[in-house]
Amino acid sequence: MKYFSALFGVFFSTVVFSDVKVDDYPLGMSSEELTQRLLKDGFYIYELSKDSIKAKKLAIDLNDFSNSKNPDEAKAEFPQFSVSTDVDFAFCEKKLYRETVQSFYYNELINIWAARKSIYKYLDDNKAVQTDIRLSQTEEDNNVGFAYKIDRSALGGSAKGEENVTVQLYVPTKPNDRRRLSMKYRLENKWFCPE
Repeated sequence: MKYFSALFGVFFSTVVFSDVKVDDYPLGMSSEELTQRLLKDGFYIYELSKDSIKAKKLAIDLNDFSNSKNPDEAKAEFPQFSVSTDVDFAFCEKKLYRETVQSFYYNELINIWAARKSIYKYLDDNKAVQTDIRLSQTEEDNNVGFAYKIDRSALGGSAKGEENVTVQLYVPTKPNDRRRLSMKYRLENKWFCPE
């Protein structure tokens, strides 16, 4: 019971918005350090190997509690819990070289604009150059992605090479999809994974 209470506390503390910033998990981190940080930050790891870590953070969708059709009906899978952030990290020689982070925004849409500002600040601080606009090839899908490059060698830090960044605001096409909007970004630098 004490474990459920602790778990419930983590879920409740992550209501409706993502708290992952673009520079929370910098490329080049070791897999051991990243694993510890994810656990500390309230993620549950659902896939772990020497080459990758996949984890999720859950939030409580308070609308599910207030709009329950049959409150007496027992549901084994806790439908009030929704994924607030889904992360996928790839490693090479135990160094993080690619990360994909997708955060979902349910009610307070102002949070997606804060996340967007955080990503664009990261790009501006690192002198990123836009390289591409990626339009969805599906007619009913209105999503657009933007691609950028950061020249790490020119910035003079410990990391070198080109960091590729892709940013996408995602609007679901299915009307019954509970996720209203999501922000997805991907960072990759093959300098940490030479061929």
